[in-house]
Parts: sequence; structure tokens; C-alpha cells
Amino acid sequence: MQSGARRFRRAAELHPASDAALNNLAQVLADQGRLAEAEAAAHRALALRGPNSVVAAQTLRDIQDKSEPSRP
Repeated sequence: MQSGARRFRRAAELHPASDAALNNLAQVLADQGRLAEAEAAAHRALALRGPNSVVAAQTLRDIQDKSEPSRP
């Protein structure tokens, strides 16, 4: 696991009620191409219904867009 993902995963473990930590983890995982893990983290961030819900929802949409096959 690369350093950024490792740090955000640790932050999410230390602060399980932090939608920001989970959203950041989702973004880093998506950037690494680990889309299934990224989507799961984004869903967890949304489930918390915290102050960053709007951002987490956008992160989830971005990840889902990356997961869709390219259209000609």
C-alpha cells in the first residue's frame, strides 16, 4: 500500500467518525486505480452523514464515473 493511502487509512482507523478521513482515503485509492476499495471508503464516508457529505457524494460519483467503461 502506498504511503498516502496508508496514512489516510490510519487516520480513518484513529477517527472512525471522520467522514473527511474516509473521503480522503477514497480519493487517494481512486487516484491509485483501486476503485473498488475507493468506492467502499466513499460509501462509508457518506454513511456517516457528517459535515462533508456533499464532498463525499461527489467523490463517490467521480469514482463511479472512473469505473464505467469508456464510451466511443
